[in-house]
Amino acid sequence: SRHRMPPPSLKLAKSLWGVPEADDPAQWDALFSRIKEEGFDGVEAITLTWRKDKDLFTSLLQKHGLALICQIHTTGGDVDAKTGAYQYCRSNKLHDHLASFVKLTTEAKALGAVMINSHSGHDSWGSGDKALSFFKYALKVEKALDIPVVHETHRQRLLCSPYPTAELLSKPELADLKINADMSHWCCVCEKLFDAADARDDWWPATLTLVARHCELVHARVGHAQGPQVSQLEAPEFAAEVEAHSSWWRAIWAAQAERHTGHGATVWVTPEHGPPPYQQTLPYTQEPVAELWEVNRQMAARVRREHAAALADMTAAAAPTHLPLPPPLDFFAGDACLDGSPFAGVKAGFIFRKGDRGLGYYRDEFVPAPAFDGPKPGFVFRSGGRGTGYYRDGLVEARPAGGAAPKVGRDGSLIQAAMIEDLDVAARLGPMMGGATPAPPVGAPKGGLLSTGMESVRIEAEAAAEEEAEWERRIVQATGEGVKVGAEMAAAHAEGGVEFVCTSVDAPMGEIQLILVALAAMNRAAGDDDTPGGGSAHVAKMVFSAGQDQLALVAYMPEQTTLQVDAASWAQAVLTEIGGKVMCSKPQPAQSPAGGQVVCAAVRADAEEEHVPAKDLQIGMAASARFLGAAEANA
Repeated sequence: SRHRMPPPSLKLAKSLWGVPEADDPAQWDALFSRIKEEGFDGVEAITLTWRKDKDLFTSLLQKHGLALICQIHTTGGDVDAKTGAYQYCRSNKLHDHLASFVKLTTEAKALGAVMINSHSGHDSWGSGDKALSFFKYALKVEKALDIPVVHETHRQRLLCSPYPTAELLSKPELADLKINADMSHWCCVCEKLFDAADARDDWWPATLTLVARHCELVHARVGHAQGPQVSQLEAPEFAAEVEAHSSWWRAIWAAQAERHTGHGATVWVTPEHGPPPYQQTLPYTQEPVAELWEVNRQMAARVRREHAAALADMTAAAAPTHLPLPPPLDFFAGDACLDGSPFAGVKAGFIFRKGDRGLGYYRDEFVPAPAFDGPKPGFVFRSGGRGTGYYRDGLVEARPAGGAAPKVGRDGSLIQAAMIEDLDVAARLGPMMGGATPAPPVGAPKGGLLSTGMESVRIEAEAAAEEEAEWERRIVQATGEGVKVGAEMAAAHAEGGVEFVCTSVDAPMGEIQLILVALAAMNRAAGDDDTPGGGSAHVAKMVFSAGQDQLALVAYMPEQTTLQVDAASWAQAVLTEIGGKVMCSKPQPAQSPAGGQVVCAAVRADAEEEHVPAKDLQIGMAASARFLGAAEANA
């Protein structure tokens, strides 16, 4: 039998949220002693607690052998000077959240935290470019500080519901993102318990798998359809909610046990039922219906039982080891064409491109599917740049081994700027980062460098916003050109019976994704009240667009045509005549009222081989016309 590495040990953190003694430094010693005696391994605290007396706070934690998980709230963490109220989230601007994230994580690192739990970003960003930009930047900060940072599934924040969370966790760029799973919030947001047996929740197993893969901290609180917290764990009216959450946690812990093995491996859980208004109260008196400390004590006991059960189930289900199957074929060089290149036409399931094994056919990483059709090994179901379907899992850009931590900020000085702004943070963090406390450079502004460092974050964030706005403008331009060209095709069909057209569009500038936008506009019905189109879905078309780096083309073939040709053969014939370094997709369902298929392709610019996109465009147009002429002659 195979030797199995020991599973990770469970560590519990005591949440100081709603604990009155946490607000009084004079009571910390006794409080931490009680927490340790009850079997907790650490505490989870926010800025309001540790900022009362950082030195005393950290020294007493060390005295009682308790680790620290710092909980931070981007654009929050301070007290309003006028009202005295805690500021949880003060902005919906990307640059504000990035600046706050750097400041708060740096402060937490300086306290010697073992983990940072971040309430990150703003829910209005959805799963779009702002959210992606924030998380990509957060991963750089996490690596530079060398401390695990988890992002909580919390209302008002980026991971506020399972739907944008699943889309974000499916992105290859966020393969290393860590999350804190507090799914009580999701029950409240979606007003239901998620149940794979319910036809409406057929997406849930795939989403839970994603959550388990990325989860490094669990906030153990049981929510329900009308709120984030049940009043009593043992109350029979909440049995279904308690069991549902427990089953989700078991799935997470099983996944953690698979990837965290070996001596010294640990996983963290924070029992986190909270005070009012999370906790229910009696009317008029506002008396809580349960004693919070006792509820979380019961939760800690349940977590220990459920975690042990999850590991026992894994052990019982462990199958004997078999020799691994050979990996599926994911690359072949292809046969030489007339021009000597290895492109040999469209191959089902493969894309011809240049990759790490040279020029050839690489297995396609996308399987189109209009709806979730059950789990597929090695793939994740999501919506992405190529539409809705199954994307191959684990696609991460190769990283060089070793090397320095990534720079944070255009000048690489953001973390140093945060240290200089707060001398206490600088004194604590300097030795941790392998250097002395940084000194302000000559000519530094009197108020410290943080404002200067944060300005570089704002510049980057604003640049990203400008890029996003520019892309939206290009989509509008491509759509407008598509409607105009489509209308011309529809008129040619009505007047002369034209069924096949070769044309070019300027707005996409060689971007395949924008050609698809233009094509959709060409095919959309002219009478569409919301977004009228060109009304040429019944016309087969090959659409070219020349950019600086490549000539891109999309071949569209509706379901009903008079000639017995297909989009793949059409594209192959054109690419063979153009030659050069080409990429070609397999046929995909077309977004068109007339159904059919599309094939996307591109020819890279190569001055040495005299492949200029504008010149290749003329060759491709002529080749397309010849192919159609030959097909008509043979009909």
